[in-house]
Amino acid sequence: MWWAKSAWPCATTCCASATTWTASKSFWHTLRHSCNARTGLRSTRRAVSSNAEGARLAAENPAWAALASERAAAQFGLHIVAHAVQDQASNRTRFAIICLPQTMGMPRPTGRDCTSIVVSVPNRPGSVHDLLTPLKKHGVSMTRFESRPAKSGQWEYYFYIDIAGHIEQPHLAAALAELQALSSFYKVLGAYPLGQDV
Repeated sequence: MWWAKSAWPCATTCCASATTWTASKSFWHTLRHSCNARTGLRSTRRAVSSNAEGARLAAENPAWAALASERAAAQFGLHIVAHAVQDQASNRTRFAIICLPQTMGMPRPTGRDCTSIVVSVPNRPGSVHDLLTPLKKHGVSMTRFESRPAKSGQWEYYFYIDIAGHIEQPHLAAALAELQALSSFYKVLGAYPLGQDV
């Protein structure tokens, strides 16, 4: 599979009326990354399936507000109460388009690409350090490194890594071949052109 990502600035607070509200509706991740002090919300927070769904619900009930984009506020005729309510000014939401290889092949290198992989290593001292050594050796830069617990046992993790460049570049291919040899699990999620921040 491959995916393309782009980043969007975070949400605004919007509601059907400029008066008070009793509940705020939004996608759980947005609720987690915005604070009451910035939004002015003194309400019960409720997660819904998406920020747009929260905006749609807020448009139906004047006692509700939503954390959503300005575009959603305009689409549902909502009043914007506060802009940029995220906890960190540089916070962005990433979107991915995912498809199977048989549906669409991996995009060719553009010169501004990212390769995403997921790996796991045996739980022993220095194994994560050893995992990163091939990247340094071949001059490959990581742009993201996240760990998630594996469901196979305690103290086992999957590492999701974004790497600057395309898998077809020789230095990146060499680094990934060495990294794969060190991994107990290795999968290339895809290589794709980087989206633009908007």
